[in-house]
Amino acid sequence: MGTLCLALVLLAISSVSAGGYKVVKVCDGDTIAVQKGAVTMTVDLAGIDAPELGSNPLTPGQPYAQEALYFLKKRLLNKQVALVIHNKIPEEPLAATILLNGRSINVEMVRQGLAEVCFDQRLRGLGVDGLLRAQKEARSAGLGIWSLGDDYVRPKAWRQKTRERCAWATLLYILVKERKK
Repeated sequence: MGTLCLALVLLAISSVSAGGYKVVKVCDGDTIAVQKGAVTMTVDLAGIDAPELGSNPLTPGQPYAQEALYFLKKRLLNKQVALVIHNKIPEEPLAATILLNGRSINVEMVRQGLAEVCFDQRLRGLGVDGLLRAQKEARSAGLGIWSLGDDYVRPKAWRQKTRERCAWATLLYILVKERKK
């Protein structure tokens, strides 16, 4: 039933929206929640990957994760935006280019060095030229994540390492608990 409802909502919105979506929450550096009427949707910023926030005190976030979050909050929270939707697959998160006053926030995040380009083949109609140009500029200027040089860890690699650490910590906990029995 939930998948059917999501499919109907996605069919109701066009690939290019003239606007009318209010940003009601900034979840992290590449995810927001928008509202149109009574419907609230979570939207991933298409084509970018921002540093990960820490999920708890034992797994601190990546450098520039807070800056990316703040950048989006400052620019988008409680503002009206337009969405250019690049996927309409009910089982996957909605991915879109977010337009504020006609400007791509996705490109702005990359231009500020607060996200990297992350192209996904499943995203139809996503022009990556602007994103790649913005990344080249940010990297050349050493902005944000690019100021870290060789210490920079891509968000995808960081998520993988975090999952591995959590798996090892869980295994260690189980072994210690079993040994006490």
